[in-house]
Amino acid sequence: MERAEPSKDAVIARLWSHVADLLLLICGSDAKTLDGIMGEMDATAKMCERYADADDAELYALDVAEMARKLAGEGLEKWESRRT
Repeated sequence: MERAEPSKDAVIARLWSHVADLLLLICGSDAKTLDGIMGEMDATAKMCERYADADDAELYALDVAEMARKLAGEGLEKWESRRT
């Protein structure tokens, strides 16, 4: 099964999570280490590579294509039943 690429919203959510983790670390929390947070940030940076050279129109096209794949995966019967 093909692994889905994260959406822009998922990447943004991860970035805010990193900000929160860093703030907690600064405030003295030992829930995560700096090395752990940096490792997660590296993984998020790899997720951003798909968007590096894209303009807004390209990003919109990626989102539309992603939604089409989701709809196709859920099957037509489900969507047909919603219309009636």
